[in-house]
Amino acid sequence: MSAFMTHLGSVINSATTLMPVPMGIAVATLMGMTLSSPISSAAIAISLNMSGLAAGAATVGCSAQMMVSLEPLPLCREVHQHIL
Repeated sequence: MSAFMTHLGSVINSATTLMPVPMGIAVATLMGMTLSSPISSAAIAISLNMSGLAAGAATVGCSAQMMVSLEPLPLCREVHQHIL
């Protein structure tokens, strides 16, 4: 299993280097989705041996997911109540 994960990580790193924008979006989305699951996203990134651009995309995906999951700011809540 370890050899498979290492190989998969090298494929992801290589593909991200060759096609940075689409693979960056894919990696960021998938890593953001793993934050919602009981699987540890850090453990996945470590087992895949992610580095470089792929690791940066994974970080962005995790950060974006955390920002989306935060409770709306009080000002946004106030505006929403005012509209209703």
